[in-house]
Amino acid sequence: SPFPEDVLSPSVDTTFTKPTEPEQEWEWKLSHHELSTVPLYHPMERTAVTISDIAVEEIARRISTFLKRNSISAQYEANRVSCMTDALLKFVIHLWLSPDGVIIEVQRRQGCCIAMQAIRHHLVEAIQTGTDRDLTPPQVPSRSTCSVVQTLLDQMPCCPPPPQDLPCCGSALELAKHLLQSDRFDAQRLGLESLCSLTNPTQVFLRDADHVSRTILLEPEWQRLMSRYFESRRTEEDDIANSLHFLALKTVTQAIEAVTADGVKLSPTTTTTFWAILVEDLFQNLIKASTCPLEASLSTRCFRYLQVLHPELLRAIYNNANLYDYLVQAHDFGKHHHRSLEMETEQWMGRLGFV
Repeated sequence: SPFPEDVLSPSVDTTFTKPTEPEQEWEWKLSHHELSTVPLYHPMERTAVTISDIAVEEIARRISTFLKRNSISAQYEANRVSCMTDALLKFVIHLWLSPDGVIIEVQRRQGCCIAMQAIRHHLVEAIQTGTDRDLTPPQVPSRSTCSVVQTLLDQMPCCPPPPQDLPCCGSALELAKHLLQSDRFDAQRLGLESLCSLTNPTQVFLRDADHVSRTILLEPEWQRLMSRYFESRRTEEDDIANSLHFLALKTVTQAIEAVTADGVKLSPTTTTTFWAILVEDLFQNLIKASTCPLEASLSTRCFRYLQVLHPELLRAIYNNANLYDYLVQAHDFGKHHHRSLEMETEQWMGRLGFV
């Protein structure tokens, strides 16, 4: 086990049993009488589709199932659902009543239009056919795939230089740092989006991702830059701050996964205020899993890697008497609404001995 023998407080009962399975999965309940007709001056999306041979109740059920299986955060409000993916693609699903049946309208509010086109296509297909299809089918773990590619590169007659010697890697990091130091939110977002790509081994070479991840996590200047996104208090209405926080959380989670897989261990001398701020933020995200499932999923994943990277960092978390309750609440919410959150909490509860 990666835990020290005394990491769990003796006062905390660790003889837990697995939570009882719910009798029925949650579904979006919506009836024909709750739908309204399209307002006179409503600018209807040209991609809207009309379905006449499926009941409103079944359409609503299939929508909620699709969103849950693809880990898309959703807020249900009367005849509409506000959604957000882990790529910060935001869209709204409207259901309208018409003489020909039920109109399903999907409006993109923010994010990539190409990604929106793919989600809209698969959503309509799931509604029409009733099939539960994942947008991202199971794949070989990214690091395993990238390590094979890296091995082939290393066997080339002219082996590529280390990432720190590559002008593209160094300049990308410097540019990202310059953007994060800006007082403009759009520049900071661009910098964080760049770091998300630079720490993702499916988008850059494995050695580049590892180098960038080490730099972000271990260099004091980078720690100070990233800390501000975790220590500031945000409200649900602060869309800009929440987006920056999510991108920073995603970057750090990918970086921690990379350095953990690379066998890096943090010693007490390398831990700084940055780590304390990060752990506190991760725990708050777990507590708010029902309102921030994407953040809670990433935070739980981050906790799993941190218990290997530096278990001593999580001592206060392990000793929190409410940890089990928070994990159960997050797991139950994920079971009904968010597949990724369900899987992440289940894995961490297993490693903690809670299941």
